[in-house]
Amino acid sequence: DSQTYGAGVSANETFSAYAGEHLGEQWEFLNAGITGYRSLNIYRLMRLKMLPYSPDIFVVNCMMWDSPAEDGQLHQSADGSLAQKTREFLWNSRLNYVFQLLLRRAGIGYWEDLPWPIQLHKVREELKQRARDDDYGNHYQIARWASERDIKVLFMEYPYMMGNGKFGCHASKEDLPPDHPVLETCEVLRNSGHRATDIFIDTNHLKPLGAQVIGKALAEKLLEIQ
Repeated sequence: DSQTYGAGVSANETFSAYAGEHLGEQWEFLNAGITGYRSLNIYRLMRLKMLPYSPDIFVVNCMMWDSPAEDGQLHQSADGSLAQKTREFLWNSRLNYVFQLLLRRAGIGYWEDLPWPIQLHKVREELKQRARDDDYGNHYQIARWASERDIKVLFMEYPYMMGNGKFGCHASKEDLPPDHPVLETCEVLRNSGHRATDIFIDTNHLKPLGAQVIGKALAEKLLEIQ
């Protein structure tokens, strides 16, 4: 998401850029971070856009349990029928967003904004309370899909700064798929000797110092698992 993208800093001040500096020219990094992305968006980005780059390793950095798990067919593999095209037209029209707004105002709940026609998830309140072992999110799908293609996946813990100015941690190692390497980013930052206010611009975006600390640890981990 935007933490990977490097919101608030220049392109050469992201943790992927610093990792690349540590590893040298024999490594090629492509920063595919996009502001606002969640595990579902990342899963689709990998399947639709990343394979032509023949990646050796995917590095995944985003929060867990952030969207309904999805393993359906991709948008581009749709059948192209008239009904299909009609649904796509309606989904991409303003009518769709007016409809969603009316539903929300009526208190009916809300609909996940997922590309039609894969599926529309009506996300009920109880889904927010699903146990972690119910696989609420798409990290496990990412792990399985990449493994089937002999692509390594390195998952990262997701650090953030709490309101009290201390380090917090989403997507901790025990939450992530087993049998896949994890960069314990939260521990790296806690042991860095720096305060959270030195590391973060705001809640979750990294200052250059934070990106440097994580970039060095990422480079070391990539050498370990290559």
